[in-house]
Amino acid sequence: MKASSSEELRRFDALEILEDRLGLFLWDWHPSTGDLFLGEGFFALLGYAPGELSPTEQTWTGLIHPEDRRTVVQAREAAAAGERAPYDLEVRMRRREGPYLWLRDMGRPVEWDVRGRVSRVAGCIVDISARKASERELSGLLDTVASQNEALADTIRERTVLLRDIQQRLEEILAGTDEASPFSGAGTPATASGNACVWVGQECLGSLELTSTTAFTHSLNEIFTLITERMWWYKSIIDSIPFTISVTDTEGRWSYLNTSALEVVGARSLSEVLGTKAQPWWTEGDGRELLFQDADAGSVFTRHHPLLNRFFQGQTSSLYDKAGNQAGFIDVMQDVTKIHEADERIHIVLDATPLACNFWDASGRILDCNSAAPALFRLKSKEEYRKRFAEFSPECQPDGQRSADLFARYHAAAFEEGYQRFEWLYRLADGTPLPAEVTLLRVQYGAERLLVSYIRDLTELKAKEAEVDKERRLLVQVMQSSPVCFVILVDGVIRFATTYTLNFFDVNLGDPAAKFYTDDLAR
Repeated sequence: MKASSSEELRRFDALEILEDRLGLFLWDWHPSTGDLFLGEGFFALLGYAPGELSPTEQTWTGLIHPEDRRTVVQAREAAAAGERAPYDLEVRMRRREGPYLWLRDMGRPVEWDVRGRVSRVAGCIVDISARKASERELSGLLDTVASQNEALADTIRERTVLLRDIQQRLEEILAGTDEASPFSGAGTPATASGNACVWVGQECLGSLELTSTTAFTHSLNEIFTLITERMWWYKSIIDSIPFTISVTDTEGRWSYLNTSALEVVGARSLSEVLGTKAQPWWTEGDGRELLFQDADAGSVFTRHHPLLNRFFQGQTSSLYDKAGNQAGFIDVMQDVTKIHEADERIHIVLDATPLACNFWDASGRILDCNSAAPALFRLKSKEEYRKRFAEFSPECQPDGQRSADLFARYHAAAFEEGYQRFEWLYRLADGTPLPAEVTLLRVQYGAERLLVSYIRDLTELKAKEAEVDKERRLLVQVMQSSPVCFVILVDGVIRFATTYTLNFFDVNLGDPAAKFYTDDLAR
């Protein structure tokens, strides 16, 4: 790493400890000097030994996959040029050995010089290879299920034709027996009147003596055996699907569960749960529900399974009978624990941020916050914070503007321009003033734009500024009452002078310094 002072070295040491604990890799880049901080942990992730690669901007760029490099470089240059909105990219980086590694690179400018130019860009890198692998696996499984569903649909159509053919053949057989047949109700067996072949599709199951009860029963058994074998084959396809599939009737009772579903609900066989009240795969109100919609056709939900301590994502669809009446529901679930764990790591990073952080939607509603937010306002939970946040802005700010109107303008400007920074006065529940600096950043979340706000507590800074101002005014009072000549000149102009000096030389603040001496002395 590169560092310019012992203070920066201490900061970098602290950041490396944070990297080890949270599984992320922080970077710090100074565009004007080219200095780059990128810890050894990042290179170790790619399989490089300590010191094998130098932590430079050129090394960093060279490790990016050629197809991703242009996008990353453009985002980095935009940040260095003053683009205040953060960038968030998924990139591939070259390992020392093996395939490229998927990483998430996030960064934004954080410091500007006196001329308004970006002097420092910072961000972090998160390993998302596990999530990408899960996505590829999930995509492959979905493709497999789609092909199996297609094969299943073909099989259903085939079996439907088969059953109709069986029904037609049986009706023909029964219609062809004479009145003396044991099926005619005459009471006495008839003599054989001929043979018939029982067809199933294009297959002849054998010759049947129409007047023989034993032969007819044997043929029926063969037909039903064939149907049963086909149904077991159909069931084996469903059981081979890696997703959990369950069917419930309209009264919420189990009708069918495949092998994966039986394992999830803790049943050894379908007979244990068939016809019983369906139990959910999660505990209602356990506080870990992520998303749920009513069980209408196509509704999607993600829930936590408390017994297995795993997360499942699924879809519920309605089932209908031939008459078009609803007969029940089918749930298809997929284990998404790895994807959820990746999201949890992002939440850990957010909660580790020492500044209070909020997420706002376009309507001005707080969607989420980190742990520092309720702590700053001395509240017990995030939920209480989201409900009461509006209470902590007084009706008017110190400049007399209404807080609600002023914040609405900042909020709209941030959505339009991507960035806003301003000072704000909050007031806690006990009346304690809380001066703060608020930064609003626009981010893209899927198809939706959100605002991320960072609240920095300025109480200590304002107290020190007040103390310095008090000392300055005291010093001015002392100087003004002193019977000595004391002058401060800036660029040849009188900027400060004691009262005694002004009276003695008969000058005023802002006069040129030449009034203090004669032309002879000037020469």
